[in-house]
Amino acid sequence: YSGDTIGFIEDFNQWWEEMEHIRQKAGRDALTGLYNRRGFEQAVNAHMQDRRIPGAKVAFMCLDLDHFKDVNDILGHMTGDRVLQEMAQNLKSAIRSSDLSGRVGGDEFMVFIQDAADTNAIKKCAEKMNRILQRPYEKDSKRVKVSASIGIAVAEEGVTFRELYERADKALYDVKKNGRNGYSIYA
Repeated sequence: YSGDTIGFIEDFNQWWEEMEHIRQKAGRDALTGLYNRRGFEQAVNAHMQDRRIPGAKVAFMCLDLDHFKDVNDILGHMTGDRVLQEMAQNLKSAIRSSDLSGRVGGDEFMVFIQDAADTNAIKKCAEKMNRILQRPYEKDSKRVKVSASIGIAVAEEGVTFRELYERADKALYDVKKNGRNGYSIYA
């Protein structure tokens, strides 16, 4: 009987390790490696509960890639996938390692900035993202210029993920309405 029990425990441990690996991957976007919507929301909620610097600003950003539909339509879906991968890497390079980034679907990304010194630091981060994410893509003599529209919500104590998302989404709409390739902070 002890041989069967040991075999069962070994199988269980292997199964447990595989399930843990699947669980960790479930929170990630397969194309970009960034958090997916579910993983991003869980990570933001965890960070909101563990605020480290009293009085520091926290910002939630929604980003849409401008003219991404043209990339897929004119340059093809393979180029579109490459653009999404490059944008994800560029986005990660624009923020600190303690901040969070995710792709929530299509050409929509989210960023969570924690412990920013002030609103000016958040603005500078958004301006850096706009610079880094603006670039042309070409294929077969066809060219599409991609940029980013960014909506920002600055968080207070007790605000929920859903409230942050809705505020940042409203600010994003303002950017899109006013010509794209910029940012707006929810008032």
